Amino acid sequence: MPLLKFLDLSRTGIKVLPNSICNLEYLTALILCRCESLERMPSLSKLKALKKLDLDGAGLREAPEGIEMLENLEYLDLSCPNLRMLPWGKISKLFRLQFLRKRRIFSTERRGEEVAGLKMVEWFEGRFDWVKDFSSFVSKLNHFGRPSHYFIEVGGTDKGEEGHFWKFKNNDLPKQVILSRCEIGEEDELVLPDDLQDLRIEHCNAANDISIFQKDLTQLRTCALKYCGGIGCVVSLSSSSSTSLTVMNNLESLTLVGLPNLRNVVKVEKTRASLAPTISPHIFSNLKELRLCDCSKLKKIFPCELLQGQGLQNVELIDVNNCWEMEEIIGWEEEGNQTTIPILITLPKLRKLELQFLPELKRICPERGVMVCESLNSIKINSCLKVKRIPLCLGRENEQPSLPAVESIYIFDSKEWWESLEWENPDDKIVLLPFLKYIELSCGTVVSIEYSSV
Repeated sequence: MPLLKFLDLSRTGIKVLPNSICNLEYLTALILCRCESLERMPSLSKLKALKKLDLDGAGLREAPEGIEMLENLEYLDLSCPNLRMLPWGKISKLFRLQFLRKRRIFSTERRGEEVAGLKMVEWFEGRFDWVKDFSSFVSKLNHFGRPSHYFIEVGGTDKGEEGHFWKFKNNDLPKQVILSRCEIGEEDELVLPDDLQDLRIEHCNAANDISIFQKDLTQLRTCALKYCGGIGCVVSLSSSSSTSLTVMNNLESLTLVGLPNLRNVVKVEKTRASLAPTISPHIFSNLKELRLCDCSKLKKIFPCELLQGQGLQNVELIDVNNCWEMEEIIGWEEEGNQTTIPILITLPKLRKLELQFLPELKRICPERGVMVCESLNSIKINSCLKVKRIPLCLGRENEQPSLPAVESIYIFDSKEWWESLEWENPDDKIVLLPFLKYIELSCGTVVSIEYSSV
């Protein structure tokens, strides 16, 4: 036993770790995961060879004695739900520590700074109660250097409870931040890591008309903003010049749900609207997925002025539903341009277009606009009865519409509405008939599917 190097007592009913554990001088890993009855353990100061200490889910109320003496410790998980205080002055002495997880870091600025000062840490997972503590932590990270992997939650269900967002951890993007039920505004300025890849903000009270992307987040790949009352725009060109545009260039997935005050995805200052294509010819150039739901005041998603370059060239999915005031998917920023300027919108990779419960939607793109979507294979339209024109244009072969990539068109409204639609080329409508399916719903359940015939 004295030569034992690996000891795993996970998911056992052990209450007290015996003192004899101190004699295991060659022990390199001590695993006590889910030992919910564990109340006490002896000093670990003699375990000089210990490299991994995992107490995830253990019942301890106090951190082990002698933890600061573990000079070779590389992996430390202190995610004990009953552990109220951490020996931060001791943890800062663990110079070889590479992995640190604590699912709740209690509110003092010094603790955030101390974690950030662990220069060897490559993997950090933790939760802060308050935005100010998290921002202090991030500021120190930017000074000392950031871990290669981090997953951080700010806020949570209730202060004092374990967070519930660990299930959203995305292993494909190793740098993630989730804010839940926080106050975000001028007094609690939000500072985000420069190399952040995945950002989620949910159920947060935000200052009115706050623009999230005024930060230099050039590596951001996915963003989800859900149920935040104060967010008025996602990115504002009137106040953020090129920084926000750089963020939008690299973003691949954008989800906006339950934002009752959202009026602009991209807010363009009128005096700059005509210059916007020159400012950012590649805005949204890497965006693959766009999902919007329950944004009741949003009337338009994209201004045409920002999409005449390489914008949306990689978009594969556009899903918009329950936006009651939505009038256009793509529209001119300047009202006078509506009928005077023709526009060709090319979306070469768009595969799925879903428009549902948009009672005020009049146009998918401007009146003189045409959309070329050669990869489109699925269209779903439900309760968009004010739409009078489908601006899609199929490819041509010998002046005839070519067979499209479309596999299915789902229409939840009446046949009469579909048949009344105007097309850029009437022949395209005929070519698409074999793919058309009329869906009848009753109380949210499909009761019939009728296939169109040529």
